[in-house]
Amino acid sequence: MPVTLPIPPADIVPLPLPVGACKTLLLVSFGMHILAVNLGVGGSILSLVLARLGRKSPAYLAIAKAVAPILPPAVTFAITLGVAPLLFAQVLYGRFLYTSSILMAIPWMSFIVALIAGYALLYRHTRLLKGGVLSLPTAIVSTLLFLWIGFLWTNNVTLMLQPDRWAALAAAAPHGGVLNLADPAVLPRFLHMALAMTATAALFLGTAAALFDVPFDRDLGRRFGLRIFAILTGIQLLVGPIVLLLQRADVRAALLGGSPRGTAAIAVAVPAAIAAIVTALRGADPRTGRKGALVPFVLIHATIAAMVVLRDEVRDRSLLSAGFHVERSPVAVDVFAAVLFAGSALLLLLGLRAILGWLRSGRRPQEAIHGS
Repeated sequence: MPVTLPIPPADIVPLPLPVGACKTLLLVSFGMHILAVNLGVGGSILSLVLARLGRKSPAYLAIAKAVAPILPPAVTFAITLGVAPLLFAQVLYGRFLYTSSILMAIPWMSFIVALIAGYALLYRHTRLLKGGVLSLPTAIVSTLLFLWIGFLWTNNVTLMLQPDRWAALAAAAPHGGVLNLADPAVLPRFLHMALAMTATAALFLGTAAALFDVPFDRDLGRRFGLRIFAILTGIQLLVGPIVLLLQRADVRAALLGGSPRGTAAIAVAVPAAIAAIVTALRGADPRTGRKGALVPFVLIHATIAAMVVLRDEVRDRSLLSAGFHVERSPVAVDVFAAVLFAGSALLLLLGLRAILGWLRSGRRPQEAIHGS
């Protein structure tokens, strides 16, 4: 007799856009969110290392002082840009995401506390560092709180894919006090994510040092950023196969040839990452010019895009074994809402373009608005 999984019934409200459109918006918005997370949280880890090195080296201290003020706005962007992918994930996979959140309710509720405390401590670290004061405990606690948030997310997004374990977890902890630590893929997946964040932040540092007029030793910043990126990305390439092998057999088989989309994502992500490592080690030499830093920067974004698709494929394949086909979700297109959403997205893009323009010109938003 087949086992009935404790999956909540589907929402009676149909999707306001076709499934393909919702999926595309989910992936694009998540990609934007993860880039901000890489810069904010990965940058916090990098800033901690630079601040520690800065105790003995004025050159590294100058880099740390230049990096620190970027971090709070980056975290702000990460929070803001995280709203859209969360909403699209709830629309498409809400009954799975809500259930996993309830099962780990007690640790999950620490999310907002960790976010507020980590954000406040990051501001304090930035302010102190700007005045030449290195408060490593402040930086360490802030970074650990942000990493805890990432660890919670890793637990949640893996637990939502395992409805066959929900009943046992609910019986063992009826008040929602569990994490998904019984899943052997959780810790390697979290490590892979933490390495990716720090590596990408280091690449941003190395590329910025190569392209812009920065208030520190450009050659040192370039070498440090690109070499750290290459080392951490190399470690990622060692952790990645472990994460893949720890997937369920049907998911692993899909990614290794059974799914054209999953296989193509791996075929793009891995060679692009290897090429990014090679070109980053070469581009660490200032004599390679701007191109030496730009090539690995472009390549790693190809890897990130492919990994976003791969992550989505793992989610769909895992839920497929539970009998859930996301493409079969009911749809009733709301034209008015679609037009309103498109207009809002356009305004967001124009706003981001204006903000980046102000940052490039070194002007404050108030100055840009008043034309001073």
